[in-house]
Amino acid sequence: MGAKTMNILELEYRGPWALGGVETHVFEISKQFKSKGYEVEIWSTDLLDFKGEKDDQLVRMIDGIKVKKFHSFKIPKFPFFMYQLIYPKMFLDFLKLKGNDTILHSHSFPSFHSYLALLFHKKFRKVTIVPYFDVNDLEKFTSGFFGKLAFKALRFFINKKRDIYLSANTRREKEFYVNNLKFNECKVFVVPNGVNIVEFDSITKEEVSDIRSQYNLEKTFNILFAGRIAQVKGIDLLIEAISKLNNTNIRLIIAGPDFSALTELQELSKRLNLMDKVIFTGVLKRKKFCVLIKSCDVLVLPSYGGEAFGIVLAEAMACNKPVIGSKTGGIPEIIREGESGFLFDIGSVEQLSERINLLYQDRSLCRKLGEKGRKIIEEYYTWENVAITYLRLWGMMK
Repeated sequence: MGAKTMNILELEYRGPWALGGVETHVFEISKQFKSKGYEVEIWSTDLLDFKGEKDDQLVRMIDGIKVKKFHSFKIPKFPFFMYQLIYPKMFLDFLKLKGNDTILHSHSFPSFHSYLALLFHKKFRKVTIVPYFDVNDLEKFTSGFFGKLAFKALRFFINKKRDIYLSANTRREKEFYVNNLKFNECKVFVVPNGVNIVEFDSITKEEVSDIRSQYNLEKTFNILFAGRIAQVKGIDLLIEAISKLNNTNIRLIIAGPDFSALTELQELSKRLNLMDKVIFTGVLKRKKFCVLIKSCDVLVLPSYGGEAFGIVLAEAMACNKPVIGSKTGGIPEIIREGESGFLFDIGSVEQLSERINLLYQDRSLCRKLGEKGRKIIEEYYTWENVAITYLRLWGMMK
């Protein structure tokens, strides 16, 4: 890395062009850091997904940011690593680094690269670890022997080492670290996810019209789920909620990569006679993904858990869309009940169906919630705000 300015090194599991909330977070703040004059590198594994697809290009420049990937190897189940992955070449590259003014920003814990960040912390000016845990999942994980031991080790470094910090996505997450896991409150700070508003504002009416035409959505009320097609996301609840509405004018669009739940959801749609109402788009390129969000009437995130923040909610709010989410993780912090959208109890098909129907019946309410959501995003959740928060915490900006 160069030495013209203080550098920032971002560590994550999957670098660009992998799809995911963490990946988006890392890339967007990296672009913001770069725009403010800092040199940034992203180090990650060569994985594009966790099913085994790998990137064959290990080094590339994207928007002036060097992305460096390392060959990853699956190991037998090892409870101290979330995905049982190691990437020895990254360890060797850490050994070669000399002490400098670099900020090390490591995403996802416990992971091989986060342990490397702690092991080599003296080589960096400051180290920040971001675990990305929904509080419910964090509580379950840290109640087990290995989870408790992993976070005990993390707590030692955070509490005892002056320049190592913990970043939480939500206030509730921070409270759990401080009150339940006994992290030093002064060493834990809250930085939410963000949204690239310009990315959505640049979408044209023609692009929206084209995608509605492609999926036959011109005259229907369109409900969108966007994200990983995984059991934990609660998509089955959403399909069942749609079946209770018994309305031919409603469409449900499910967009995202399959994480072993697609076949089951397709079979559920068939059993409930909803194949004409439910559309599975598969994986979409980023541009088309954004256009689809702007083309829907409401976005729903019905997760059972695992949502540290729920970035897709913020993206929909940036598009003036009302949002509905379950009361888990960071979702209640971004959705203001009755102001920008609605919340429902985890697993409640009845509540979810009622809230969808309420928006379907009252389009003026949709507009009102959407407008308020947009204002919230502009005030709190732009990527520039997120990047500035980090820079101030690192002492790189007043």
